[in-house]
Amino acid sequence: MARSQPVARSPMAQFRSTTWYERQLRRHQSPFYRLLDRSFGFRVLMAALASFCLLAVVNRFENCHGAQAKDN
Repeated sequence: MARSQPVARSPMAQFRSTTWYERQLRRHQSPFYRLLDRSFGFRVLMAALASFCLLAVVNRFENCHGAQAKDN
C-alpha cells in the first residue's frame, strides 16, 4: 500500500486575502489615516514636509559630491 505524501502548502496560502471593506475599516481605526482622510490642510502639510525632506537629501548629496568633483 503506497503512502501518500502530505500536500505542501505555500506560505502565502495561510494568509487569507482581506476585502476592500475590511481594509477600510482597519484604516479608519488608525488616528493618522483618519486625520489624513478628513483634513486637507494636514495632507498639504504632509506633502510639504515630504518635499522639504527630499529637497534636503538632494541638496546634501549635491553638496557632498559637488565638493569632491571640484577637488578632482
